[in-house]
Amino acid sequence: MSMPRDLRRILIPLISVLVAAMVMACAPLRSASAAPGIASPAPTGSGAAQRPDATLSIVQPPAGGTVPAGTVTVVVDYTGPALVAAAAATELNQYHLHYFHDVDPTVFVQLSMPIPLGSPNIVHTAALQVNFDNVAPGTHQIAVVLTGSNHISVNPPVVAQQTSFTVI
Repeated sequence: MSMPRDLRRILIPLISVLVAAMVMACAPLRSASAAPGIASPAPTGSGAAQRPDATLSIVQPPAGGTVPAGTVTVVVDYTGPALVAAAAATELNQYHLHYFHDVDPTVFVQLSMPIPLGSPNIVHTAALQVNFDNVAPGTHQIAVVLTGSNHISVNPPVVAQQTSFTVI
């Protein structure tokens, strides 16, 4: 029995957010050795970094566009302070981007929660272009969020409008 398409479009992002919230809730209970290969957010501040004078928009894939299955390249247009690789940041106001593929960033932005590490659908980077591999046919969403070094959205948020596209 297959699930109706509209229900899948609602449930998949909702389940992703719930799983991410549970991971974050349990994070203080895990030791570094319990999750080898997954780094924890840099302890460079507990609150949100101040919003810099910055703009962020998704250039590719085009909103409502169609792209071939396989590797999907996401390109953003960013103006603002220099971006710093998340692993190299030592101060709260050293910014980087988080690319969300089929994950709704709203809960992280609204609740000032650290964006989780270790998800193949969330990329933490200073790059203005990333690839998501093995993207299956169907409708997908991309969102991009600017954060401080602690992986918490800047306040007020700098979020590229979520873009939907179709993979064929």
